[in-house]
Amino acid sequence: MAVVPLHSLYGEPATKNTSALFVSEGGAKPAPPGGGEYVSPRAGRCEANEDTCMGFRVSDSKFCVGHTRAAKVRAEREQG
Repeated sequence: MAVVPLHSLYGEPATKNTSALFVSEGGAKPAPPGGGEYVSPRAGRCEANEDTCMGFRVSDSKFCVGHTRAAKVRAEREQG
């Protein structure tokens, strides 16, 4: 019987044991060290205002609808 920290078990049901350690009964194995690959919480979000805008990107653009329209209006003002 190996003593394994309870939080490191993966794929095994928790028991009613409330101690910090769980005595493994053969089938339990430690959790993998890295887990899945990292996905940025900013994926698909607007890049305006130093990446603080939480709007979703418009297709073929790196900005949301509001910042895309604002850039268009700003460009029109500068031209004429």
